[in-house]
Amino acid sequence: MIDFMNYVGGKDKKTFGLYYIKLGILLFYALWFLIACVTNVINLLNALDIINAWKFNSGNLLALKNLIFKFDASYLLLGLLFISGVFVQAFSSMLFFLASFAFWRERNKWKLINLAFAISMMLWAAFVIIEEIFIDYSYEPTHLRLLALELVSLLAFHLLADETKK
Repeated sequence: MIDFMNYVGGKDKKTFGLYYIKLGILLFYALWFLIACVTNVINLLNALDIINAWKFNSGNLLALKNLIFKFDASYLLLGLLFISGVFVQAFSSMLFFLASFAFWRERNKWKLINLAFAISMMLWAAFVIIEEIFIDYSYEPTHLRLLALELVSLLAFHLLADETKK
């Protein structure tokens, strides 16, 4: 019979399960950014009347429009900002999936982990800067919390013991 506790890292080790917790964090961010990207794409397709109104849509396009149109910004700027955000979300999701795979394979993991966190944290930082430029602070606390959560997650990766899968 397989002793499950020994299989996943030992019975009394302080590092018990850290490998799987870290892998779970990477997969969480990969899925979270994927879902955010998909809901934003659906939002855009709804706005362009390409698909009928779906409830699985972020509403972020209207929020961004309300934010930047206070200053008579153009639809071109709206499209550029929104598409850029969607692209970064898709890229972040892909990087977190690749980082998860590299972490699982235990090969070149740190480059992908650090890059995934760096790119996705830049998205939150860009949102905070845009909110400052357009003097609208309604979403800023959320974006600052997301930035802080990712920073704490990255620190956890580097500061917690580097337990490997068994």
